[in-house]
Amino acid sequence: EIMPSLVGSEMCIRDRTFTEAENEYKLPQAALDVAAILAGAGVNWKARSVVPNELLCYIRQYRCDIGLFYGRNVGGFISGIGDDEVAMYQQMCQEKPDMTVVTDIAKRNQVVFLCFNRTEQEIPDDMKPYGYHYYKETGDYVIYMLGEE
Repeated sequence: EIMPSLVGSEMCIRDRTFTEAENEYKLPQAALDVAAILAGAGVNWKARSVVPNELLCYIRQYRCDIGLFYGRNVGGFISGIGDDEVAMYQQMCQEKPDMTVVTDIAKRNQVVFLCFNRTEQEIPDDMKPYGYHYYKETGDYVIYMLGEE
């Protein structure tokens, strides 16, 4: 016979820890919005993208046809991550990423899209000197595309 026991009297789900699902996928809407922009760009699914770390796993969970430069393996969950991926991840963790480092790595690895959270990261007003141009934005996220407009 199984006897239930009361471990604690404090409720773990409350207003400050619980949020309603924003969509039928139960994923952050920002991830779906960024994914829609990347997938709708009309480029081959193998085109690589770099997105803010907070969207990384959600975008992969939502769509498998978006080529991400690195995935959760960058956090050490899976071996075989390259030096460029680690360096890019470290830059994307910074409040003020070094755009020369970011774009050099991106171009060397044929990364087509760079997406940044403009409320969390300091990014230049103009990415053209780095070889990327403004593509689209949604909410707090701005996306740049490799090459000329």
